[in-house]
Amino acid sequence: LKLSTRAIEEGLLSLPYVRTAEVYRRFPDTLDIRLVEYEPLARLQVKEGETWLVAENGRILEKVTPPRGLDLPLVAVTGSVAPVAGGMLPAAVTEGLAVVAMLEAGTVGEGLPTVERIVVSTAGRIVVVLKDGGELRLGDSTGLQHKLMVAVDIIERYLRDGKQIAYVDLTVPERAAVKVE
Repeated sequence: LKLSTRAIEEGLLSLPYVRTAEVYRRFPDTLDIRLVEYEPLARLQVKEGETWLVAENGRILEKVTPPRGLDLPLVAVTGSVAPVAGGMLPAAVTEGLAVVAMLEAGTVGEGLPTVERIVVSTAGRIVVVLKDGGELRLGDSTGLQHKLMVAVDIIERYLRDGKQIAYVDLTVPERAAVKVE
């Protein structure tokens, strides 16, 4: 009776992977604990050789060493970020994770060449780097789904014509700029 279920919940919520925690008493001598965990969405690289797993909401889960996490997309951050397990990424970087979620869900990206990594600056600029070396320069996180759909359309058109794209700048999707190699 002296145990505080609230204190136990707060202690569990302080663990990096715990999204929600509910603690219930079952008298006379039992506690029921229900946890929901975060799932890693991507690997986060803040500097060479330092990789972290992150959830879709920007929660930093843990520092990892390869091969752990190699099946997850790579998000490289430019700018100053000091990750701590259980902490949160800056809002601008978290907004860039939406690109990963969209590509993983398959809502956009069909027809895109393989993505090597996604570069997100702490200022909010997002660049999708393709395995073939091309780039999708998306600018900020405004209208990401529309920007990616425009990119797919442009890339498919150029690939059909046998042209290799150096970059597609979709900072302003209504005025996309394309550089062909």
